[in-house]
Amino acid sequence: MKKQISHLFLFLGLCSLSACSSLNGEKDKNKLDVYASCYPIYDLVKQIGGEKIDVHLLPAFGLEPHEYEPTPRDLAKLLEASHLFANGLGMEKWMDDLNESLASKDVKAIKDKTSYLGNSLGDKIQKVEDVIDPHAWLSTSCASIYLDGVSDVLTSIDPDNADFYAANLEDAKGKLKVLDEEIKEAVKDIENKKLVVSHAAFGYFASEYGFEQIYLSGLSDEEPSVRDVQRVIDAIKQYGVKTVYAEELDGSDALSRIQEETGCELKLLYTLETLEKEEVDEGEDYYSIMRKNIATLKEGNKK
Repeated sequence: MKKQISHLFLFLGLCSLSACSSLNGEKDKNKLDVYASCYPIYDLVKQIGGEKIDVHLLPAFGLEPHEYEPTPRDLAKLLEASHLFANGLGMEKWMDDLNESLASKDVKAIKDKTSYLGNSLGDKIQKVEDVIDPHAWLSTSCASIYLDGVSDVLTSIDPDNADFYAANLEDAKGKLKVLDEEIKEAVKDIENKKLVVSHAAFGYFASEYGFEQIYLSGLSDEEPSVRDVQRVIDAIKQYGVKTVYAEELDGSDALSRIQEETGCELKLLYTLETLEKEEVDEGEDYYSIMRKNIATLKEGNKK
């Protein structure tokens, strides 16, 4: 990170903001140029902004947002952008590092044009071992709050299109309500509501739909301990759990041991933090991935 930051001064010193405009290619001056810090935010912003905005994902598709560090080129793009929509709740650690490392007008400019959608969640915010869980979009009620926030921001910076954003907000909330009803219908007959996951990213979903999250690893980057593995094995045996859900079917030693000792299946459950560009091109979005998760849960947690 320090190496990248040190290059920023040289980069910005070599080009003015007007000269750097070529980094984004030709822009439609009639559209807002906005960025989103992770895929679910990108999707929700796109739903509200529609044809009135150009929305970009930063980091790019397929990259892990927790591990992202901006390049000087990325920062130059943000300086030119109309707005940055971020999740907050500890997701964008690069923003904290940037603000601590660069006390400059450029950092202030980026900060001033950033909205942290998670800051509006109030008492809905979930914690795991006193660490705030950033994965709020996995709750439809939290996603609805995010949609409100996006609409408010776009309306404030582009009031001429307020009616357009309001109409899109109504449509998006309608789709979200349908999804919520589908989830409730799908999970109502699931008797075993123990949700055993490799990573504690499903607290919001579990809280909203009556599951109890049992996790192998918390929200830190630490590898699970032998005690963590045994705790999960004991819970699986105690509650008759048949499936463990992982973000990636990685075949780690911890998951392998759990499978060997319990006979559980291992299934993929999406956190939606990022999608591959190919998936998006094939029509996958927030709603389709959430529906995939529900189908997986309904099969994995059946009696």
